[in-house]
Amino acid sequence: MPGVILVTLETPPRSPAVEESNGAVKGPEPSKPYDGISNSEIREHLDAVLRSKAFLSSRRCSGFLRYVVEHALAQDEAHLKEGAIAEGLFSRTSVAEGIEDSVVRVCAREVRKRLERYYQEHGAEGSVCIQLPVGSYVPRFNKAPPQRPATPAPEAARLDAGPQPASHSWSKFAAVVCCAGLIVAAGFAIRYEFGSGHAFRQFWAPVNNHARPVLVCVGPTVVYGFSRRMHESILRQNPSALSGGRELFQFPPGATIPAEDLVPFTDDRFTSGALDSAIRIAQLLARAGKAAQFRLGDTISESEAREQPIILIGAFSNSWTLEWNRSLRYYFHREMGKDGVRVSVRDRQDASRSWSIPYLERGNMTIDYAVVARVMDPITRNPVIAIAGLTHYGTQAAAAFVTDLVLLDHALRGAPSGWPSRNYEAVLETAVINRTPSRTQVLTQTVW
Repeated sequence: MPGVILVTLETPPRSPAVEESNGAVKGPEPSKPYDGISNSEIREHLDAVLRSKAFLSSRRCSGFLRYVVEHALAQDEAHLKEGAIAEGLFSRTSVAEGIEDSVVRVCAREVRKRLERYYQEHGAEGSVCIQLPVGSYVPRFNKAPPQRPATPAPEAARLDAGPQPASHSWSKFAAVVCCAGLIVAAGFAIRYEFGSGHAFRQFWAPVNNHARPVLVCVGPTVVYGFSRRMHESILRQNPSALSGGRELFQFPPGATIPAEDLVPFTDDRFTSGALDSAIRIAQLLARAGKAAQFRLGDTISESEAREQPIILIGAFSNSWTLEWNRSLRYYFHREMGKDGVRVSVRDRQDASRSWSIPYLERGNMTIDYAVVARVMDPITRNPVIAIAGLTHYGTQAAAAFVTDLVLLDHALRGAPSGWPSRNYEAVLETAVINRTPSRTQVLTQTVW
């Protein structure tokens, strides 16, 4: 029986064994096999892994795994540094070596999860095993059985925050969500009797009574940053920013930035409203003893979105919310009007009814609108809950509304008859005072 081939990613020693010459890194001699393992064997198993169900749903994870393995086999360690991967694989840039790029960390974590799922389903069918333990992105190949992962905690008592990088907004987001759930579960939060509100309990029953953990889908905000060239140029002019916290740069009046120096960041920035909403949902699920996983919207496949209960946070930042919203009576709309971009909640059954705000005047907002929906997937019959505002203020208000026993219980008293066993949707209005949502009220409710 052929031996087991293990591929691991480990942190390289502080004194590298490789030699650098003219900027190129010289790896192990090509003539020396990896403990007798040929490159073709490794590539053959890699292809089998990437054809599996665990990886077919994610082009990004598939590309990441192939990238690190192929560059390792090519003795090209220079392209296996975090900044090089960010730039070469994701077209992202980091300021300088040693400054982490969160998209690489997020994807590496997701790849590890998918590999674990693959080997749970396929076991030792092949002679090769690939592991990506936490460390650097330089693979090492040898014949050794993979270490079996530690037995996880019981699913009902675990709150998984999903992919979390080691830097920037997503790491803070996931850490805060995990801490919030653990604190509440440990009993340090204010006592809250989940079952004391009859209507409140009925609203959340489809999620809490479901056999599977709930998937919480959070939509990140698109933010434009500087290209690597522009960023490094600015830092050279402002060296103090390297040792500080937030990088705030002052530009002289009339200064322009070339379009090619603006780079979109689409998966690691979150508004305060989305963060607050996720924390509230984490606390609620922990109080109910419901296991949950928090994920970015664009990392969720269609099969994952439909095979378990799902909670959608955010509207225009969350593609899954907009997808579900297409079939609902009250839907989100964005258009260019005479006074600029406007966003609105509209009524499909009554074109004269809509609630709108100027989209780009968030600093001067005094009001926001949101949609709360609880529907059943028509195919799988799994529950879907949407918590989404026109801006993050509305999203935050909607999350506070559905997680507050008194507010939700009071509102559902006026809901149409039979709502507990039917699909439900409501439009909310919230006042925004000093950039904080307050005084939320229900404008209309419908069931079907």
